[in-house]
Amino acid sequence: MSSETSPRKASRRRHSAVVVAVFLAIVALVAVGAQGAGRQRLESARNNCRNAYGEVASAKDEYLKVLESDDVHSARAVSEKEVADTSTVTRLHRDVQPIEAVVDTCPLMSTETSVLVERANELKKLSDRYTSRAQQLKADVKAVNASVHDYQLNQAILVLSHEVNNAEQLLKDSDGTVAQESTRDDLKASLATAKKLLKRKKKVEARIEDATADLASKQDAVKQSQAQKHDQDKNKADADDSADENDEAQSDGSSND
Repeated sequence: MSSETSPRKASRRRHSAVVVAVFLAIVALVAVGAQGAGRQRLESARNNCRNAYGEVASAKDEYLKVLESDDVHSARAVSEKEVADTSTVTRLHRDVQPIEAVVDTCPLMSTETSVLVERANELKKLSDRYTSRAQQLKADVKAVNASVHDYQLNQAILVLSHEVNNAEQLLKDSDGTVAQESTRDDLKASLATAKKLLKRKKKVEARIEDATADLASKQDAVKQSQAQKHDQDKNKADADDSADENDEAQSDGSSND
């Protein structure tokens, strides 16, 4: 019995040793694999952080180009009195304020993957802020310029409306008081054109200004014709008076004879 038992025990011991050795080898391989995966994750986190930092630098450069552009400087010079919508100026002045960058570096020497991941996320948010602000500034400039145009158009419409009122009154006052009636006809035509422009839904500032200038010119022509008629009437009256005086003188002379 003892001679048969010993080989069996020895076989079991050898089997156990093999099992333990295989287990330890597996554990070692797992550990090595885990270390390798950890290093890969760390290196990947560093790369992501490095890339995020590069994106911040690029986004910041683009933002500064927009901020320092002639378009933005011109828009910033516009006052609230020069726009139809003052909120456009207020919004631009708000958006030109500097962006406070709390985090703008990447700790590449760190061995903590979580630190690198967190920093990369923060840098991504900062990059997005620069990009968003640059886009907003461009939109603000367009809004200010559009509001300036609206204000100028509104002013041009007011001026033309005033000229229309003046022209209508002049037509009434000048009836029968001009040397050339054609000047009043020209004024009527310009007045009709101006009124049509004022009724249009889509108004063009250049056309409004041209109509204003034309209406003013036609009114000047009517006034000059009035002055000419006044002079003609005065000259005629003076001539009539002289003729009457001559007649009286001749009449007095005849009486004396």
